[in-house]
Amino acid sequence: MPYFIYKVFADKKLEKITSFPKFIEAKQEAKTLRAALTSEDRYQVKIIFAQNETAAEMLLKEEREYQPDGDD
Repeated sequence: MPYFIYKVFADKKLEKITSFPKFIEAKQEAKTLRAALTSEDRYQVKIIFAQNETAAEMLLKEEREYQPDGDD
């Protein structure tokens, strides 16, 4: 399964950037893209591991329950 890199906007809009077969390659590309972000960019760069683009987008849009840290 490939690793997909997406731009994730605040309104949950997604834009696929690229994909890689190995995590180390995806991690390095995401790190490079994040370093190039400016204060005017209104998105986050995220890596997701999924079977295909559809599954990746479903996982990125999924609402997850807040998990407090520590003794909360």
